[in-house]
Amino acid sequence: MTPSQSTKSRTPQISCSPSDNLSGLALDDGISMSLDGAWVPAEYDIDSGKFWYAVKNPLKPGTHTIEIKAIDNQGNVATKTVNFKVF
Repeated sequence: MTPSQSTKSRTPQISCSPSDNLSGLALDDGISMSLDGAWVPAEYDIDSGKFWYAVKNPLKPGTHTIEIKAIDNQGNVATKTVNFKVF
């Protein structure tokens, strides 16, 4: 997942590569991203397998939280939360 632990950019591109080896991801409404608790309009690029969001409004320096939630075609839910700092 990017950014990793820290970034100097106040408008970073946030990305990850979610995958499911069995039933596959439910791509219509099965994957979402939030930044500091607010949903963001992230996009999934099926060719590269990346789920990404380019931050539009500059983030304040400090710690920020990204949460990715994915649901596979069988209804199983996985959530990953990552913190990163903006300097």
